[in-house]
Amino acid sequence: MLGTANEIRVYHVSGNIEKHINHWLAAHPTAAIIDIKFSCSADNEATYNDALIIYKPGQ
Repeated sequence: MLGTANEIRVYHVSGNIEKHINHWLAAHPTAAIIDIKFSCSADNEATYNDALIIYKPGQ
């Protein structure tokens, strides 16, 4: 079981998501990663990359 809803956290990253995700993972080595959701969108001027890290904080 993952626990209760108040034990689960979400962290949002955008831009250079590979760099930001790797930095976040290195800074939170005890976090239990539940999932990472990715999205990409675009408008007439640019494309945008986002990710949500869904995790349970480490002890």
